[in-house]
Amino acid sequence: MVHITELIQKYDDLDVFKEFDKEVANNSDRGIALICGSIIDEILKELLKDFFIKSSKIDKEIFGVNQTLGTFDAKYKIAYYLGLINDIEMKNIVLLQRIRNKFAHQIFGISFENEEIKNIAFNFKIPKNGYIPPVIPFQKGQASLPKIDLNPIKKDSTPREKFIFTFKYLYMSLHTRTMIGLNNQREELKDIMTADQSIILEMDVINKALQENNECTVRIGKLKADYEEMLYRVTQILETLKNVKTENEEETESVFLDQKTEIEEALNKMDEDEKRIDQYNGYLGTILKIQQYNHAVVKNSIE
Repeated sequence: MVHITELIQKYDDLDVFKEFDKEVANNSDRGIALICGSIIDEILKELLKDFFIKSSKIDKEIFGVNQTLGTFDAKYKIAYYLGLINDIEMKNIVLLQRIRNKFAHQIFGISFENEEIKNIAFNFKIPKNGYIPPVIPFQKGQASLPKIDLNPIKKDSTPREKFIFTFKYLYMSLHTRTMIGLNNQREELKDIMTADQSIILEMDVINKALQENNECTVRIGKLKADYEEMLYRVTQILETLKNVKTENEEETESVFLDQKTEIEEALNKMDEDEKRIDQYNGYLGTILKIQQYNHAVVKNSIE
């Protein structure tokens, strides 16, 4: 078999699946489980490398034996928490890894028909219409488009079939993401800030927070004006009801009293919000003055 890393990096998806199907035809259940686990492990590594900065030392220092991302477990977890794979993909990878580990550590009496393997494989899930077949048929001269199976796992699918379909789904999803990841690769941070630049950045953050708080205060002020207008109208209605006898007088008055209470509670809440924002602005203003002084001292000390 072509080396896994070379297969992923140099061949297109169709070539990968052709090679994989050869292995499926010629390998035992154990061989399939180990190969699929190794390929997903490798493609997770490629996915992460496409996100990290470029470095000739990354394989050794990050993905090497006993290094931070040297294990399958570490790779899929960090990929998930970086937002590079979704929850369904991670759960499928965990199941695939569990089956791979069962085959790797149990010498005798194990196959995809083993009861424990069956129970794990039962939980494989491919999102509805989420499977891309390795080959999409082209029918030249046909009036209508062919239909393909985007949901290959059936109720009567064998554990082996479920495992293989899930592997292919994961491979296509992750491989597509490695291509997208090429546009998201992070750059090595080379900026070295002086002390005054660091303080300026902190002051920018404080000024931005003050601006957002002031905008929030303006919005609250406008909302308060609307509520005060509503309160005035409800109060006028209640005054009118005192002097006019109507049917269901008590019920009508009760409705408007409830409205008045709700409006007053909302206005009190807005007053409290304004006070909190004002207090926070006072705190930020104090910090800003301190940083302005610190900046002046630092700038005066630059050689």
